[in-house]
Amino acid sequence: MLTTFLLGLTFFTRIPVPGKLNFSEEKFNRAPIFLPAYGLVTGGILALIIELFGRSFPAFFWAGVIIAGQIYLSGALHIDGLLDSLDAIYSNRDREKRLEILKDSRVGSMAVAFFGAFLILKYGSYASFTPKMQAFTVLVSEIILRGTGYLVIYSFPYVGSSLGRGFKDNASTAGLIFTLGQTLLFTLGAAAFFNFSLIKILIILLLAYLFAFVVAARWQRFFGGLTGDNYGGIMELTGLFVPVAVLLINIIGVV
Repeated sequence: MLTTFLLGLTFFTRIPVPGKLNFSEEKFNRAPIFLPAYGLVTGGILALIIELFGRSFPAFFWAGVIIAGQIYLSGALHIDGLLDSLDAIYSNRDREKRLEILKDSRVGSMAVAFFGAFLILKYGSYASFTPKMQAFTVLVSEIILRGTGYLVIYSFPYVGSSLGRGFKDNASTAGLIFTLGQTLLFTLGAAAFFNFSLIKILIILLLAYLFAFVVAARWQRFFGGLTGDNYGGIMELTGLFVPVAVLLINIIGVV
């Protein structure tokens, strides 16, 4: 299990692992069961930095640090998937052509425009919080977005023969329960630590999982299934949904 965890850590994040790992494709393909734990690590790093130095700089500065930190710690893996997916979806081509576009390393104007709006909305959401609230939100966002990743992998058919195929073939009901348990434990723990309403975080968690599922169901219609790029893109969109949801729930004053 430790080897599986570390192999996944080197793939899903840029966090260095000491020593040399003996690569095993079988163990690597099971790594998504630790997706929420990887989120706890990456989100924990960013939250700790903000907690330690939050008073030294204004909230708008930390909003930029959060976005840059998320991109760096994930190696832009999810963003690459988001841009490729958007290029394919908005190409207005048939299914086979869309799948070809997913493999194209070039980025189209539609994806660039969407990503610009994506960054503005994400930055605006985080800039609206106090540093303490930023630390909490980025922590739970990283946990939840990766947790929903396993739900998507498990729930929808895979199309193609790229890297994500191994993840899909090894997804199981037990793995889904395990990742759900991690996500619930980590988010509730974060809420308790930051004195955030447990009812609110449960609502956000439920809405985020529903959001990811709906987006995945929609994207499946475009491709006849999902690919590894789609997995990353959906997780990235969920990473935007969470801070927006936290902001709106606080403004509306739910419970």
